[in-house]
Amino acid sequence: MKRNHLSMTIGLVLGLLAAPWAGAQDAPAAAPASDGEIERLDGITVTARRREESIQDVPVSVSAFGEQDLQQIQAQNIDSLQGSVPNMNIVQGRGSSGAVNVFIRGIGQPDALQTFDPGVGMYVDDVYYSRIQGALFGLYDVDHIEVLRGPQGTLYGKNSTGGAIKIVTREPGDTTEGNVELTAGRYGLFETKAYAAMPLNEHWGLSAALMSTGNDGYVKDPDTGKRYNQNDTEAMRVKLVGRPTDTFKAVFSLDYTHQDNPLTLGNPEAPLIQTNLPTGTHVLLEPRGGEYDFRTRTSFGPDDGQKLIHKARGCQPDLERLGRLVAQEHHRVPPAGVQGLHRHRRLAVLAR
Repeated sequence: MKRNHLSMTIGLVLGLLAAPWAGAQDAPAAAPASDGEIERLDGITVTARRREESIQDVPVSVSAFGEQDLQQIQAQNIDSLQGSVPNMNIVQGRGSSGAVNVFIRGIGQPDALQTFDPGVGMYVDDVYYSRIQGALFGLYDVDHIEVLRGPQGTLYGKNSTGGAIKIVTREPGDTTEGNVELTAGRYGLFETKAYAAMPLNEHWGLSAALMSTGNDGYVKDPDTGKRYNQNDTEAMRVKLVGRPTDTFKAVFSLDYTHQDNPLTLGNPEAPLIQTNLPTGTHVLLEPRGGEYDFRTRTSFGPDDGQKLIHKARGCQPDLERLGRLVAQEHHRVPPAGVQGLHRHRRLAVLAR
């Protein structure tokens, strides 16, 4: 009797599952989607190993973000990648609104000191930024970003123990294009981004990009009423790209960045403890409970801070295509190619 009840139960369940499937078989087939409705995933090309390769063929832990990806996550600065890359923590650094703290797999540099090298290398068009001061880049004129996780000392030097972040800027193409982006918000936020590119002739193209951003500060000293954590940045970049032949490409670039970074204030999340051998430990400051109201007292004035100026010029010839053509002609594996990079970058820290 129990077996009959069990057989009836199984048969009823199978019948219910088969009923909608039979109806689906009898329904007319849906019309195929038109070409405009098909969404295709384009192949992602990265240069993690100093050559252009598909991200699926690179034996490196890398996360890549194209221009559309950055727009979808509304990335305004490099710290907008927070939460988008596994094992990476990237936030604004302490003491300056232009500094950035990057940790990959637990390795990084927490203090914005001029004498400390970062544990994660920051590169813009393969040019190394040796300090975390001024490395909180505003993302403009960006083609894609690559985040390499793990030691990268073989190709990127000793200061990439935790990994490397590569920002690759856009290059002019065969068509004339341009765009302007304006952003306004609370606390006096106003940001302008502009980009223009045009071909000069059949082999050469020119592009220019500008960015200006600023705000009035969003942390107030309740005693004086003065605001802190302002940001005032102006940047520009000009690129001249030439492809005289099918085997040679040259890139000439010039960029300039001026950052006026006042002091940044925050909210203590842990007690400040002083250790004295004769008297022991003393708690100097206890964290405030509740939600932070963006009001902090300080003994510094709003004019105490840093002014940073980045200047760079460079030339980058690329003979990688020549190596590929020679390899195809002789039926051999393409070599890595020959690339020359001559860049000069200067970071000036000016007293306010």
